[in-house]
Amino acid sequence: KYCSKAQYDGTLALEACARSCSTCDCEDDSSWYRAGKPSKGCDWVGKKAKKRCNKVGSDGTLASESCPYTCGECGCQNSATW
Repeated sequence: KYCSKAQYDGTLALEACARSCSTCDCEDDSSWYRAGKPSKGCDWVGKKAKKRCNKVGSDGTLASESCPYTCGECGCQNSATW
């Protein structure tokens, strides 16, 4: 609804708030899950990201590597000032 709105300086919300507007070019790996726990994927990580982003997956990668969107590792975050 607000993603097409511009701020006083002309910055569009979809640029400043990439996560909220789903314009972030970063995705979680839908096949990742915690080692030995196939029901615990990136959605599970997101429920307690601070604690779970360091969990190791079945493929040996950390959740923060395979679930970058969920763990805030994409480099595109929402602006705190927009």
